[in-house]
Amino acid sequence: MKELGRILREKREELGLDFDKVHRSTKIQEKYISAIEDGNEAVFLAEIYYKSFVKSYSKFLGLNGDDLLAQYEKRKSESSSYENAAGKSNRGTRSSGEGDLKKLFITLFIASVLCAAFLYLNKNISIFTDDNPERISALEKKKIQLEKMQELQNQKERESKERQRLKEISGEMPKKTEDEDKNKEKELKPFPQKPAHTQAESKPVVPAMPAAVSRNVQSSGVNVPAAAADKRQNDKQELEIVAVENVWIKVDGDGREMFQGTIIKGVKKNWKADNEFIVNIGYTPGVNVYFNGTEVDVNKGAVQDVNRLLLRRQR
Repeated sequence: MKELGRILREKREELGLDFDKVHRSTKIQEKYISAIEDGNEAVFLAEIYYKSFVKSYSKFLGLNGDDLLAQYEKRKSESSSYENAAGKSNRGTRSSGEGDLKKLFITLFIASVLCAAFLYLNKNISIFTDDNPERISALEKKKIQLEKMQELQNQKERESKERQRLKEISGEMPKKTEDEDKNKEKELKPFPQKPAHTQAESKPVVPAMPAAVSRNVQSSGVNVPAAAADKRQNDKQELEIVAVENVWIKVDGDGREMFQGTIIKGVKKNWKADNEFIVNIGYTPGVNVYFNGTEVDVNKGAVQDVNRLLLRRQR
């Protein structure tokens, strides 16, 4: 202890002794004498050596070594108590600091979770409330496309019905009953366009007539050679229909109904009448029509692949 070393130093100086004289008398090395007076216990290998040197040095100077060591133990005990109290205080402060740090960490964690939840909910809500097309999902885009296609289809149907109504008013087509319209809607179904080569293959070969004996006979756009017309003047009128696709057909001959229904692809049908035929076609690309052996242009005057033909031999 420094207090003990101070007492020994003052006594040595009072006696006029130096380290060398003390060393020769006590056999204690000068570095240990200096360490005792400085209160530096760390120089000694163990506390027992320190106490032994203090007793020998005190006795040489005429002091009571036991009393000095008793004071040393007392001060050491007081110092230990103070250090323990200080250590507890420091631990308490450290524990309090750690507790505050934990509370701060928990608070920050909760705030982060709430912020993330708010951003997630805000993002999901914006998907349904934002009108920006870039943020609309693929499913919603598909739904919009389907609605537009349905609207276009409805508009076409309305236009078709309006044209049909105008024709009925103008007398071009006989007015149909509600039941007939429903049956036609069931039977008229869209079919794929017929291949270009099919129509070409189905056309009959009509031999060319000499120009000198030919004249045109008009019948809804059908030109019949004069020789054939003269030959058939007193014969029945012939109508032939070849289905290249499934197609709905209605045939009236001389004012009476001869056929109404769907002709299956590849089927050929024939009718005869005295004067004329009225042919209603539900899908013009799916049929070839021949009147008295001559092919009729079924697409002339058609509206959305639906047409009505008046086939009459002109006299």
